[in-house]
Amino acid sequence: RPSLEACATARTPLVKDKASALAMVRKRVVAKDPGAIDFLATKSLLIGEGVKKDARRAFELRTEAADLGSADAHSSLGNQYRSGDGVEQDDFKAVQHWEKAACRGHVLARNNLGVYEFNMGSTSERSGTTQLQPKLEMRSL
Repeated sequence: RPSLEACATARTPLVKDKASALAMVRKRVVAKDPGAIDFLATKSLLIGEGVKKDARRAFELRTEAADLGSADAHSSLGNQYRSGDGVEQDDFKAVQHWEKAACRGHVLARNNLGVYEFNMGSTSERSGTTQLQPKLEMRSL
């Protein structure tokens, strides 16, 4: 039986209120946790609970999380570039971020690429994304 003592996350106490939860997230942001940074960006963009709603700040946080390797952040950056929320609208950059996320296995980013291609009248000549196929290995049983 594995010991929970070896896992810092499992030893973290449950929080009782939103302020305590936000304080824990901010602590993880300082530690450069890309998931926490992206979570804080989502709160800044959409929710605003405990943080000021600020699309530009959300963009900056997501850029930091993406630089740290977060597929979720790349996907969300693609969405922000596509909508122009907090940043100048740019389809080319949206597709770049969706591709980076999709290459890391992000299913919604891959879906966004497909929808974008369909809406644009499609195709690999325009964006190159239809050639983005997951590499599957055949394993013998």
